[in-house]
Amino acid sequence: MTHSANNQRTRMLIPVLASIACAVLAVAVAGCGRSSRAPASAPSAATPNASQPTSTPAPSAVAPAPAPTRQTAIIGHDDGKPAGVLVPVADRSQAGANPAWDQAAYDRDPAAYCAQVVGDRAWQIAQPGADVPFLEPVGPTSLVARTGDIIRLSAKTKPGAPVSWTSNGLGEFKRTGLPSISAPSDQDGIASADFRLTQGTVGNVLITAGSPVCGSTLNYLIRITDDASAVKGTP
Repeated sequence: MTHSANNQRTRMLIPVLASIACAVLAVAVAGCGRSSRAPASAPSAATPNASQPTSTPAPSAVAPAPAPTRQTAIIGHDDGKPAGVLVPVADRSQAGANPAWDQAAYDRDPAAYCAQVVGDRAWQIAQPGADVPFLEPVGPTSLVARTGDIIRLSAKTKPGAPVSWTSNGLGEFKRTGLPSISAPSDQDGIASADFRLTQGTVGNVLITAGSPVCGSTLNYLIRITDDASAVKGTP
């Protein structure tokens, strides 16, 4: 009886043990499959992924612009007019680049007015009118001279009023050493200035004269030549 009971229990355990063995085998097989797979390689830092945005390199530093240089302006050279004295741009307001004509100030100190060199004065004239005279030439206005010659230029304005001359080319006035000058007129209204044809002055030289109390300007044309026999005018 005991023997048959043992056989019966053995027969009952066989299916259970078979099920356990099958489960253990399945787990072992699954573990082997996972261990045989190669791990996915991480993306290289040097190779950008197409799905990831690429960074744009920072632009190189731009060199700063050079500081502006100190420019130089010429009093009386605006709008193509000739030069008076060289004055730095920053100081031009202090130079009084041709203030308005002030008859009272001139009468107080004519010498101070004529001591200033302002090229634009040759174009500073009075409003033309019936009682406003024209600036008249005294002597020839067309001359021929050689380099180095000194030529006297004269004009007639109101007695005591100033006349200003400015060269549109090279050369200089003897008293100022510059291409512009102002001079007072005498009791007859005649003002004069001596112009020197400096070295390097060639071709033609155009000189403009004006007076603040006259309604017109006056032009002188000097032709430079090497032919002494052709020289004429008032050297």
